Amino acid sequence: MDLTIRGLSKSFAGTTALHPADLTIRQGKFTTLLGPSGCGKTTLLRMVAGLETPDEGSIAIGEERLYDRDARRNVPAEKRGLGMVFQDFALWPHMTVFENVAFGLRTGRRTQDLQSTVMQALAKVRLENMAQRYPHQLSGGQQQRVAFARAVVTSPRLVLFDEPLSALDASLREEMRVEMLSLVRDLGLTALYVTHDQVEAMSMSDEIIVMQAGRVLQTGTPEQIYNRPDDAFVARFIGRSNWLNPGEDERAQGVLPMFRPEHLRWEPVNGAACRTYDVEVLQSSYMGDRYEIHMQAEGQRERWTAYHHSRIPSGSRMNVHLPLQRIHRLSTKL
Repeated sequence: MDLTIRGLSKSFAGTTALHPADLTIRQGKFTTLLGPSGCGKTTLLRMVAGLETPDEGSIAIGEERLYDRDARRNVPAEKRGLGMVFQDFALWPHMTVFENVAFGLRTGRRTQDLQSTVMQALAKVRLENMAQRYPHQLSGGQQQRVAFARAVVTSPRLVLFDEPLSALDASLREEMRVEMLSLVRDLGLTALYVTHDQVEAMSMSDEIIVMQAGRVLQTGTPEQIYNRPDDAFVARFIGRSNWLNPGEDERAQGVLPMFRPEHLRWEPVNGAACRTYDVEVLQSSYMGDRYEIHMQAEGQRERWTAYHHSRIPSGSRMNVHLPLQRIHRLSTKL
């Protein structure tokens, strides 16, 4: 069943945290709320979880209303049938791994076959041999697996993730990203994931919801968000963007032309109409698999970035070529 959000909004002390939002989180999909700190994504997640009360709107799973302002309905968090994985793991330090995972089953009085149910959940995250350990005896990645097992042991209709990888170091975060996505897919879960990390969002999601200043700016697949951003903020926040000076007609229409660094060519493209620019190379940055070339194009206000297979000395002047079909025009002003 899909999660449906209609007209949901929230303010704190007169400051709007979330402007009225309409969203559909599709069953069986991995959906990510992406945006900078303070954009409203965690507030939205907490309202779905039942940890914050909306000012207006409704939340439903299928035909069941979890919250409806007009109908005065607000299902308590513990009765919504949702799982949640927190940023700080939120494990009970005095409880064993087994008891941490069993906690939700016990509070929900679902103790039939408790032993086998908990051990099955631990087996899914490959921690069945650590059931009697305590959280302080586990690594960060193992603690995250316990938190995930606890969230899914109750067979939730939806699992909510509140920046669950941000407390891990970079190498472990990449490993856990792959592992967590694999677990979600294998278990056939519906996931709503909050992050400010665009790499997490782009690599894990079926659909991304980009937020800024309490507003939903764009919803789409990672490919749609990257290749066809609707908003200048989205274009800058997702990946690298290069901006062209707008022409007279574009300025009159409020149009902002942009392109991605990988679309700038060092040689003319056969059969494609291109613009050619004279550029000065400012810096070459080695990124391992390529060099990022930072340059200033003659007559352009903003500096550009392009990619090359070798270092180009600073101060070099050359021509670069931009296929016209790669220019994306945004109607939203900066």
